[in-house]
Amino acid sequence: MKVAIDMRALPRTGIGNYSQALFEGLPKLFPATIKTVSVADNVIISRQKLRGYINRLSRLWWEQQKLPNLLRKNQVDILHNPMNHGLPIKQVCKSVVTIHDVIPLVFSDQYLKTFVERTYYNLALKVAISRSSMIITDSAFSMNEIIKYLDVPIKKIRVIPLACGKEFKPVLEMNRLKNVREKFGLRRPFLLTIGGNEPRKNVARLINSFEGISEKYSVDLAVVGGDWRGSGFSKGIMKANNVYFLGSVEQEELVALYSSAELFVFPSLYEGFGLPILEAMACGSPVVASNTSSIPEVAGDAALLFDPRDQEDMNRTIRGILGSREIKEELKQKGFERAKQFTWENTLNKTMEAYRYVLS
Repeated sequence: MKVAIDMRALPRTGIGNYSQALFEGLPKLFPATIKTVSVADNVIISRQKLRGYINRLSRLWWEQQKLPNLLRKNQVDILHNPMNHGLPIKQVCKSVVTIHDVIPLVFSDQYLKTFVERTYYNLALKVAISRSSMIITDSAFSMNEIIKYLDVPIKKIRVIPLACGKEFKPVLEMNRLKNVREKFGLRRPFLLTIGGNEPRKNVARLINSFEGISEKYSVDLAVVGGDWRGSGFSKGIMKANNVYFLGSVEQEELVALYSSAELFVFPSLYEGFGLPILEAMACGSPVVASNTSSIPEVAGDAALLFDPRDQEDMNRTIRGILGSREIKEELKQKGFERAKQFTWENTLNKTMEAYRYVLS
């Protein structure tokens, strides 16, 4: 079986890591059965309006003209696109697409602001749905959202959860932890959150509720994530006391930050999966998170949940953990066990089952 994996997702992103895991992991796990080949167009979509339009046209041309020829030349049995859409209309082999979420449709005013963006996204999704033999998604929640927003029959969708990499584990070397904390100026105990200023990540609401927590428990807040689509936090948020904006960090730094944090807080309004929850758990950080979308499905009983739109509930939940060593330790141990339930071996095995079904 020869499977082409679309590798256009940017490296060091969630979808990029997923693509890499498929490309490298499948032939290692099934060496006698499967061979993977990489296909990519090397086009990066610019945020500048005119350049972005040209980029999208270039991408469409590659998908609809060049990609089918590559698949035919390489005698590919299945094309798997792991990045929500991007399948050719002209079918020369079976196709599988992973639709991780429908976030641009749920928050269209933030993600699809222009007519061109809306047209491109909706057209690409329609092609992906109509031309794919199977749709893979990360959670039961996302499956139901795909059915709701895209009217896809349930029999065409298969839920295959993600996993975090083996590098996400507690850092025990004190010098490594110390160096990372010194690099980012984190001299006191700190809470960690991820998401930058992307609106659905809801970090601004967490920052607004943090001052009282910081005063009572003598903790800081470290925020990982860069500016979203070129826009930063408001000046008022940036001036918040005891909040450190770390920007984008290297993966090994992120592992050390998870391992050092008193608590990982994930206040997101909407996720298709929520991989940072598992990453934090695997590194030994107690987790508090939103009670919305796919997050309860991923967290199970290993995190305390709050209403992400209720600042008082968020504040109360965080305080409840910071004030109890017993709860923190219980969540830490439950988190280790929960993270173990999600493995790349399981993801790859289920993906291979999906491929076999498509070819049967």
